[in-house]
Amino acid sequence: MFRNFIETLFSRGFSAITNFGIILFTARILGAEGRGELSLFFLNIGIVVIFQNIGSGSAITYFINKGNLKRIWIYSFFWCVITTIVISILLLVNKLISPSHILYISAISFLLGLISNNQNILLGKEQIRQMNWVEILKSFIVLLALIIFYLFFDVKYNVQFVFKIYFFSYLVLFFFSFFLILPFLKNGEQQESLLKYKTILKFGIQIQSNNFLQLINYRFTYYIIEYFYGLHALGIISVAISIAENVWIITKSTSTVLYSKLLNEIDSKRKIDLTVYFTNISVFYSTLLCLILLCVPDSLFSLFFGKEFQNLSIYFISYIPAVIMLSFFSQINHFFTAKNQNLINIKATGLGAITTIIFSLIFVPNYGIVYACICISISYFFMLIFLIRQFSFKNSVHWTIFFKSYNNIFKSLDKHE
Repeated sequence: MFRNFIETLFSRGFSAITNFGIILFTARILGAEGRGELSLFFLNIGIVVIFQNIGSGSAITYFINKGNLKRIWIYSFFWCVITTIVISILLLVNKLISPSHILYISAISFLLGLISNNQNILLGKEQIRQMNWVEILKSFIVLLALIIFYLFFDVKYNVQFVFKIYFFSYLVLFFFSFFLILPFLKNGEQQESLLKYKTILKFGIQIQSNNFLQLINYRFTYYIIEYFYGLHALGIISVAISIAENVWIITKSTSTVLYSKLLNEIDSKRKIDLTVYFTNISVFYSTLLCLILLCVPDSLFSLFFGKEFQNLSIYFISYIPAVIMLSFFSQINHFFTAKNQNLINIKATGLGAITTIIFSLIFVPNYGIVYACICISISYFFMLIFLIRQFSFKNSVHWTIFFKSYNNIFKSLDKHE
């Protein structure tokens, strides 16, 4: 387990560095307005992917050893096709995306959905190293292509050209990830009932309802900012938020390994101990990284990203509470997901989504874009309190269990095997 955690942490860390490189490159080349347009573009892609994952995504990981993998993969492939087309058209009809973006959104989100399916198969089979390779390449190929075209080809860089680079990069990554899961598809059983697909859909709806509400929590404010302040303002705050969210390399690493471990753990007490342990690791090191981020002077960010991106520290200060609370929240969230108690997670994220919408509509238009970060932090506070209480009640443990064992974070992960 220690090796899996270190490898996952390395892959997430490398991805965070390359994502930072992409943010830096696109900010310098496209400016604040271009970054704002990219932020909305990938927000809409995120919406499409959430609906794709109803019939695939984490549901594949959960049911991977409970049915015929080959049939499940084929089913999820066609589910991605249908949802990509339907949701993209709905976004266009509701004027959430530009007509010039629909083909790019459909193509890129479709590839992302298939890549996510393949990663979830690798996770379910506990092929953590191979899954991590896919995660590493997801951003590295994009950054490499951006640099190569900039240095060696005479091309006009605009948002549409960046879309094309994402598409061809993800196309390459899809074939690579498919090659990794091919042995598992060949060795699948031959019988599978239709009931299993209905079960997958039910599970997927619960999971993605939670994810959709999560998306509202930390991205609903983008629409508010774009509407009241324009793409330029959105570009500035989206860069600040993206930088702060790189701290989640710890959270994503711990929750990935924890989820895989919980799915294969039978003992209830061990599940509680593992969740507390990984929560301690996530919160401690995420807080440490946040403190380091706050020590970086604004002048350095302006030097790297350009003069348009000034005074980012005020956004960091406002958003970092949300980052730390999510590092706590995410571990408990995965605990309930692994136990198929997704309604608890939905209630928590629903509470956060309502808080985000109400506070954002009141404060962001009247007091400025920094309140977008404050609203998100407030929503995560309510979500975290709710989930801690549920964890305490469902497992008959006191909520202070999370705060009594921080000395354990320095112990080897292998001691928790």
